[in-house]
Amino acid sequence: GEGARVFALVGLGGAGKTAVVAAALASLDPASRRRVFAWSFYEDPRVEAFLEALRRAAVVAVVLDGFEVLQSDGRTGRARGEVEDGRIRNLLRGSATGRNAFGVVVTTRFDLSGVDDAEGVESVALPPLTEDEAARVLRGWGLTGDVDRLARATGGHALSAAMLGSY
Repeated sequence: GEGARVFALVGLGGAGKTAVVAAALASLDPASRRRVFAWSFYEDPRVEAFLEALRRAAVVAVVLDGFEVLQSDGRTGRARGEVEDGRIRNLLRGSATGRNAFGVVVTTRFDLSGVDDAEGVESVALPPLTEDEAARVLRGWGLTGDVDRLARATGGHALSAAMLGSY
């Protein structure tokens, strides 16, 4: 939305969330790209390491990939998607309200429970690929023949289409 300063891209694992964000970052000019701090919780799930690196960065945007690592899966008595670390919850709320000088983009498998009700937070579900999009992915890998049948077999799952195409 217009006033969103925290944006969550939500989707199944392998749906292409990271690829969407990577493409957006790649489209930025080099000067703008340097003002974006990107962190993958898949590569390093340590909150302390992230916060220390962020303290040293002068940025206008923060990208947090694999954010579900910091969220409850709903099996521990907490709400599914609840941000478990209070410092990270405060960071998101601070960005949503404009207290932080940077906006935040997260990729996650869960909605931002406990944060998504704040003004300035928007979540968007990444939809599955259409059959035409899946077919384009497969053709991009050089597949020919009955590509439409293979595209239907992926069920719109981006990683499945990419993996099938790579074989």
